[in-house]
Amino acid sequence: MPPFQTARDIRRLLTEAGARPRKRYGQHFLIDRHHMDKLLAAAELSREDTVIEVGAGTGSLTGLLAGRAGRVHTFEIDTTLAEIAARHVADCPHVTLHRGDALAGQSTLARELAAVLYEASGPVKLVANLPYDIATPLLLALLQADRPPVRMCFSIQREVAERLTAKPNTRDYGPAGLACRWLAHSERLAIVPRTAFWPPPKVESALMRLIRIDMSAPQRSDARRNVELVRRFFQTRRKTLSHILTGWVGRATADSLLGDACMDGRRRPESLTADEWREFLHLARAKLASAE
Repeated sequence: MPPFQTARDIRRLLTEAGARPRKRYGQHFLIDRHHMDKLLAAAELSREDTVIEVGAGTGSLTGLLAGRAGRVHTFEIDTTLAEIAARHVADCPHVTLHRGDALAGQSTLARELAAVLYEASGPVKLVANLPYDIATPLLLALLQADRPPVRMCFSIQREVAERLTAKPNTRDYGPAGLACRWLAHSERLAIVPRTAFWPPPKVESALMRLIRIDMSAPQRSDARRNVELVRRFFQTRRKTLSHILTGWVGRATADSLLGDACMDGRRRPESLTADEWREFLHLARAKLASAE
């Protein structure tokens, strides 16, 4: 299988291609073998698994995935890096390199990525050093897919990891963290120093693991609607629930809704736990829909 690439290897490959890391795509290559092995171990890969990698880069992680998984689908938007990665895994027929964006628009999975989720015969897992610029929308889109990956293991900016695991009444608490709680079991595996990447980013990163919560199609549909609705509440997170709802449906309906839910209208969105949000939205959705 293709070997792990050091910082020297990556610099040489880019120099030979007349290229350099591009800030536009949030390119920071993971060069620390210890943290890459930790990511691979967390994924618990087997030959029955289909792996999605977003951000192939020069193919360093791609090659290691090829040695462990039955199928690898890797996505790279940078055409120069895609060619480098393709050469690195040229002897791996079970690796498919998709040249293009993993997202179609801001929050929708690209057709090729969605097809991998729907068509794979065995478990699908995400294992990736995620590009900083698309990490959050990509993860939310994957979590809310009809057939999400059973496991997602990735490196991400530390501040984004903190949003995914934030608790109520904190600055980082919001829709992203609630989506994670409703749709997956999340775990921060390690803090990754800036020096583990080349070029080093300005901030620390974290290794994360999300394990899908199995649920029925109606339950998953409800969770998606809850995520969309809670996002609207958090657009004015410092206002009270009563104030927000009154602006949407009027005072009478807002008071009725809060009363039915036994919810104190003076509370703010960031104060509700994930369970409180789920129960409140279950009661509120019908009235909100009829009032719109």
